[in-house]
Amino acid sequence: GPIGIPIVNDERYNASWSEDNLLELNKGWIKKGNSLEDIAGQIDVNPKVLKATVERWNELCQNGQDDDHKRPPKTMMPIAKPPFYVMEAWPIVNNTQGGPEHDVEQRVLDPMKNPIPRLYVAGEISSIYGHLYLEAGNITECFVTGKIAGQNAARETSWS
Repeated sequence: GPIGIPIVNDERYNASWSEDNLLELNKGWIKKGNSLEDIAGQIDVNPKVLKATVERWNELCQNGQDDDHKRPPKTMMPIAKPPFYVMEAWPIVNNTQGGPEHDVEQRVLDPMKNPIPRLYVAGEISSIYGHLYLEAGNITECFVTGKIAGQNAARETSWS
């Protein structure tokens, strides 16, 4: 199956994969080889390094414990029988930077810098860093701004 499926709220982006990944193989997103040397050539990797890496991985699988990267044992499977498949994969982080201007009480401000009644903002969209990204800083910011916005919203007088 696919490595991961991004969630995008836009119908123009189809994140689905074919059931058997054959379409992705035919598009060249996934490479197939009958030997490690074949795969190494397709992805421009030194075949000796790839072979040593796979041997190390298989050793870890046989031992039932990933001492190198702490991967959970139930997700470990040896790389032993061709054909072999590879694809480029990398982590991505979607992050909102900017957002509506707000005050210290997390109230959204109108263009004249006046709080808009009953409108609060929290999390990444209320980042104090503006259009910069402070790596791993948004988690704490989400908790703090969420608490501030939530407490202030809870103090509002009910409309009913």
